[in-house]
Amino acid sequence: MRRRAGFTLIELLVVIAIIAVLIAMLLPAVQKVREAGNRMACKNNLKQIGLALHMYHDTHQFFPPGKTTKFPIGSATNADHGWAVFTLPYLEQDNLHRLYRFDKNWSSVENRPVRTKHVVTFQCPSASTNRTDTTSSEGSTTYPVACGDYAPISNVSGNLTNHLGYNTTTFPTSLREGCCAPTPATA
Repeated sequence: MRRRAGFTLIELLVVIAIIAVLIAMLLPAVQKVREAGNRMACKNNLKQIGLALHMYHDTHQFFPPGKTTKFPIGSATNADHGWAVFTLPYLEQDNLHRLYRFDKNWSSVENRPVRTKHVVTFQCPSASTNRTDTTSSEGSTTYPVACGDYAPISNVSGNLTNHLGYNTTTFPTSLREGCCAPTPATA
């Protein structure tokens, strides 16, 4: 009896198993490379935010507030604003910054287009994209907000300020209130 040229079923299954093992070994390496790329993108986002903060400082002579209800400084407006909106012009998001109404609260209907816009620089590349938080609320009303993965420090603990040698009366007003203008130089 003559044997036909070709693979037997067992040989074919062995080849498929070898290919499956090779793919299984290759997958973690691909994921590792992808995560290294995300880590670099994250570092770049943080660098861009840091540069934006410094450019804001160079323009205004103080860093943007973590949160404020008085903007511009000395105004009678009591609208809440977060830190990110102040950095938008320095993150090539000037058009978005121009849409923001500083005379209205961050949660107002007028500020919804800005509040719900996903700015890539504020999002970690490893996290899922275009997330929206619908749990942000004031009272019983909820407001959709585009999620960001980077945040400033706010509400410095009294314990920390005491360890730094300050108390509630000597802690710098600009830090206690979350911003703003530098204190006048004393001669």
